[in-house]
Amino acid sequence: MTVKGLLTTVFVDLLLPALVILNIYLYFYPVLYSCAFSRLSDDTPAPFRLLTLADPQIEGDTTLRKYERPRRFAEELESLSLVERLLVEARDAHISLKKHAKMLDLWGNDLYLSHVYKTVKRLTYPTHVTVLGDMLGSQWISDEEFQRRSNRYWRIFDDAVPVTAEDVERGTADDETWINKLIMMPGNHDVGYAGDISRPRLRRYENAFGPFNYKLAFHPPANASFTPREPPELRIAVLNSLTLDTPIWDQSLADDSYSFVDSLAKNRSQYPTQATVLLTHLPFHKQHGLCVDGPEIIHFPPDHGGGIRSQNFVTETVSDLLKGQIFGVPGGNEAGYGAKSRGVVMTGHDHEGCQTVHFWDEDGEEARWNVVKHQEWVESGKEKMVGSIREVTVRSMMGEFGGNAGLFSAWFDWENNEWKFDYSSCLLGVQHVWWTVHVVNVIAVIWAVVLAFWYMVVFIFPAKNTGPAKSDQTKADPSETNPANIAPPKIVLPKKRRVPAKKSVSMEKKKQ
Repeated sequence: MTVKGLLTTVFVDLLLPALVILNIYLYFYPVLYSCAFSRLSDDTPAPFRLLTLADPQIEGDTTLRKYERPRRFAEELESLSLVERLLVEARDAHISLKKHAKMLDLWGNDLYLSHVYKTVKRLTYPTHVTVLGDMLGSQWISDEEFQRRSNRYWRIFDDAVPVTAEDVERGTADDETWINKLIMMPGNHDVGYAGDISRPRLRRYENAFGPFNYKLAFHPPANASFTPREPPELRIAVLNSLTLDTPIWDQSLADDSYSFVDSLAKNRSQYPTQATVLLTHLPFHKQHGLCVDGPEIIHFPPDHGGGIRSQNFVTETVSDLLKGQIFGVPGGNEAGYGAKSRGVVMTGHDHEGCQTVHFWDEDGEEARWNVVKHQEWVESGKEKMVGSIREVTVRSMMGEFGGNAGLFSAWFDWENNEWKFDYSSCLLGVQHVWWTVHVVNVIAVIWAVVLAFWYMVVFIFPAKNTGPAKSDQTKADPSETNPANIAPPKIVLPKKRRVPAKKSVSMEKKKQ
């Protein structure tokens, strides 16, 4: 086989099938994994379909800074021997190579995140989209770097715009334009924790990503067969939970968040036709062992204010307060509730993700809020007896965590007069999957171009026979026509009988 034939065979039999399979997976993985929002009993999609993304954490110059080559003076290099100088140059070259590799990684990471968002959105048809904080990777960056990363963020979500003050003033999220509006709230890597958060940081956040601490209302399509006491309403509450715990750097920021929580309490209905989806960054408090993260709070030293430097959850006190104010106490005496769900809390922060249920526990000596894993709650059968609040900590969409996208569905059950909720995850796979597919694509394109050029050259300039021409009368070399030198079979013709010739009459007469 010629080299050209070998390259063609590898391309057709190996590279091309791999190319097709990998690209089908990359661009249709939600279909292959059956990722979809819930459908109702009449096979119609849930009216409220929220695509939930968490913690993209766009990195930038802070990650590149550690790859900066140290400055070296001429005098320093002259004092070194040749071997030492070569070693220094080799180390510097290695650092420079790692820096460019990291720059390539950041570029690919942006494309990876954009692919996750656009592919899931294109194939699942959400009605709303949210990113649950930590859009950027560090709160300790300059305004210029913040702007650069924000610009990269909006290139990732280039078909969307932030929620505006006008949207908040209208107060409803029913129309189809919300598919292209990102509902966002600040994360600790955007503005900091309570101990270092400040108004200037929140102001630059708002300028880039829009407002927070606001409420929207979603109303499902009407059902002519039912006339509830109050029309169904789903409240979408967007809360900055980073300012709720103390010690805090600026108390006025906490006052803003608590004022918003109070407004939610005043707006809360006594009837189960209203439910709430709370979107916030920090998860609610829960005991060790339920999620990957456990309850932990670290403070700045006293000479730096002593405020909160980091925390995994809001404190138990704040968590119980939010549940009571926003959702109400499920075991209370409020009319119409019984064991119906009050709503769902959607949070980020814990990159691994977690699902739990908060319920009002009256089995002990004193009634109190309790938390269990969601799977245990479903298996216990209590969901039909006790009112509850489901909390979904959405797994990060970063490549390290599989490019997760959450699919949250909500619909109103007219027969049972209550809101129903469902959540599922859709993962692409680690970022190496995206890189592998695109590397194979590049190799295949180069391979195809080389083969096409080769075949074109052969077609335009066919090979010519430069040997001496042989005349038709020249005898062919038997070794050319019979390379095995096999003697041809001898053909034996039958012998002809020899008939004696008759003497002519004229000859006989002459003799006479």
